[in-house]
Amino acid sequence: MLTEIKNRKAYGEKIEELVYLDKRYGTIFSIAIFDADNFKKINDTYGHRFGDVVLKDIANALKSSTRVVICFLE
Repeated sequence: MLTEIKNRKAYGEKIEELVYLDKRYGTIFSIAIFDADNFKKINDTYGHRFGDVVLKDIANALKSSTRVVICFLE
C-alpha cells in the first residue's frame, strides 16, 4: 500500500493468469520484478521513515519508466 505497486504475491497471481491465457489463446506477455538489494541497511542506518521515502521514490521511478502495451496479433 505504501508504494502503490504490486507485491510478490500479486505478481504470482498475475503470472498464473497470464500463463493460463498463453496456454489457451497463445498470448505473449512479459513481466518485470525488481528487488532492492540490502534495503534493510537503509532502514537500519537512516530509519524507517526515510526508508519509506526511498521506497516511494523507487516505485515512482519504476512506474514512470514502464508502460502497458496491449497488442493484438493476427
